[in-house]
Amino acid sequence: MNFDTPHHFILTSSSIISILLIIYALRNHHANGSRSFAWLMTCALVWSFGYTFEILVESFEAKKFWMRFSQLGVYGSAYCYFIFALQYCGYSKWFQGKYLVPISLPLILTPILIWTNDYHFLLHTTVSLEQAGSLSFIQYERTILSLLFIVYAYFLICISFFILYRAYKHSIHPFNRQYAILLIGLLIPVISMLLDLLGFNPFAPFAPTSIVLIFSGLFIAWGLFRYRLFYIWPIARDQLIEKMKSGVIVTDISGTLIDQNPSAKEIITQDFRNFGQDSLTIGQNWHEQLDEYEQWKKSYSNLREVQIEVTPDSKIYYEVSVSPLKNYKGQFIGHLTTLMDITSRKWTEKRLFIQATTDYLTRVHNRRHFVDLSKRAFSKSLEEQTSFSLMIIDIDFFKSINDTHGHNVGDQVLHQFATICSDLLGHDKIFGRIGGEEFAVTLPKTSLDQAYETAKTIQQTFERTELTATIKLTVSIGLSTKKGNDTFDKLLLEADQLLYEAKEERNTIKMPTTFNL
Repeated sequence: MNFDTPHHFILTSSSIISILLIIYALRNHHANGSRSFAWLMTCALVWSFGYTFEILVESFEAKKFWMRFSQLGVYGSAYCYFIFALQYCGYSKWFQGKYLVPISLPLILTPILIWTNDYHFLLHTTVSLEQAGSLSFIQYERTILSLLFIVYAYFLICISFFILYRAYKHSIHPFNRQYAILLIGLLIPVISMLLDLLGFNPFAPFAPTSIVLIFSGLFIAWGLFRYRLFYIWPIARDQLIEKMKSGVIVTDISGTLIDQNPSAKEIITQDFRNFGQDSLTIGQNWHEQLDEYEQWKKSYSNLREVQIEVTPDSKIYYEVSVSPLKNYKGQFIGHLTTLMDITSRKWTEKRLFIQATTDYLTRVHNRRHFVDLSKRAFSKSLEEQTSFSLMIIDIDFFKSINDTHGHNVGDQVLHQFATICSDLLGHDKIFGRIGGEEFAVTLPKTSLDQAYETAKTIQQTFERTELTATIKLTVSIGLSTKKGNDTFDKLLLEADQLLYEAKEERNTIKMPTTFNL
């Protein structure tokens, strides 16, 4: 072996460094990207180790052997670049045989052709031994097929850079530092390879790329130690955005659709059918799709975050959040829209609201909700200066019905009365059960005479109801109407007092001016 050249010391040192980096990566195998980084450094070791012996050995056949051995590391490093970029950036869906096998096939075929080149000369022709000072090396001419394999290897490297650069552009501080270190660390050996390939190597005939690859590994390892690259990696867009159940839409300043996740397209095409199947095509104007949703469309003119509820139909609810997007200079560049399905929450809220405001037996307003609605109607009548009446109704001898016929029959009486009143009263009237066998009706825009006619209709209709042959159903009613400076509470109290008087006689309607049936 020829130990007169100093190159062997540098190559041996780089091989030792690569071994240490492999051990370091494997010891941290649970970290994201560590395994593929270890494989990348393994390829660098093979490259450096093979090139070291190619320089040290003297025989032509031995040099050819180690040259071929080092080529395994050359082409393998390109493939490992690609795998590392995919793994580190979270593109897990590409780690399937149907994707990896076709991608790796040319790189698997290349070493086979290299080792059998003496039989077919498909990759190299006119292989010869050259001497430059104390350094002897293999000289060969590449074929078109060999150049195609080289182009493919660089293509994979370019894709790797694109993946990392895209992740860098979409990342935020401090994660963007991690990607910057990876991009720089992986770019250095690629530049060295290009210079050597194009004939601009200042160290020719010595090829320093294998050494450069090792030192770029050191640079990445420094970043690993300094910024914990393999421990604090960004949540990849593939995992965070693509798999989100909420729809995500990105538009530029003019409203043109820039990006969207699969959930957004599914939501729009299935739930917002009026948009059409092709509404989420990249490059179309998104704002023009929102003509039927005026409030949603207006939210894009706001430079602050806006949250609204959108209902494409009566059964589906979405919470739409529109947030402005700004670049690193703070300039407004577009909007980020998220669509969150809140149908389940809305129906739960409705169910809880009904439970909180509805009498469980008669399914009409309970006392609290009746009073709240009535007070709002009373305030409106004061503003509009319209008439306002109120009645409280009590089912006569209800305790006797319960004691004689049982609570089941009593419940039927309550339910029957509530049904009659609900059918007779219009939607502008407020009807509720305020306690026991007592009910109340608020009558906006209704005079005392009109209220009396309504009360009389309720009384007569209920009296004609035959629940059983032995039960006579009648009601007593107290009527009051708004006068001067009355308040709703005063009106309610007056109706209650008049009801008390009516109950003394039974089957009677009492008004401020006493009128007996």
